[in-house]
Amino acid sequence: MAMKYSEGQISTESQIRLKMMSRGESELTNAELLALVMGVESRDFSPIAVSREIVRSIDDNLLELAKIDFNKMRLCGSMGAIRAAAIKAALELGRRYRTMQPEHQSFIGSMLDVEDIFVPLLADLPYEEFWVLYLTSANKVLYKSKISQGSVSATTVDNRLILKRAIERLASGIILVHNHPSGNSEPSSSDRELTFRLKEAAGLFDITLVDHVIISCNGSFSFRNGGLL
Repeated sequence: MAMKYSEGQISTESQIRLKMMSRGESELTNAELLALVMGVESRDFSPIAVSREIVRSIDDNLLELAKIDFNKMRLCGSMGAIRAAAIKAALELGRRYRTMQPEHQSFIGSMLDVEDIFVPLLADLPYEEFWVLYLTSANKVLYKSKISQGSVSATTVDNRLILKRAIERLASGIILVHNHPSGNSEPSSSDRELTFRLKEAAGLFDITLVDHVIISCNGSFSFRNGGLL
């Protein structure tokens, strides 16, 4: 049941904003942040009540929130299209922020370091994206680049573009990264073929294919750890 407020009574939304102003946004819970994104409450709609319901349904896991499609989200607590659009926009802004973060201090020592960068970007996507990490000889990240975006089951990869950017950045090594929206991180035959073809092409320019990591919501697969490189 929606919460109602009489005139003059401070709203929950206002209380959350006061908490943020006095203690900082990092002190807000996921439900409180979500309530602020949904906007002003009314006599018939309580953002905090709906946000708490949503957070409980996903066990406070924001990766699960990102998987809820627009049409399903707008029906949550009867929030409607405007509030659902605001939530989807906030999630996409967060994802894009991650892609813009500088990588000059990042060091890749294992697949876990690759996961730290790419699981927040790729694990919950409903379509495939293909990325490349460009590395120094000491495995420091020079640059990361999205090469392509595709469908639920595939994306097209331009080998020449990958190598062109590697040469331009004077990269000594590259790591291929893409996601499987199906949740199955095992490499397909086309994944294997692409990997071996790029390894040979990169070798012609003395560039090492360090790894190819497949990200999914149920775990990741490393070609190097799997003995395929």
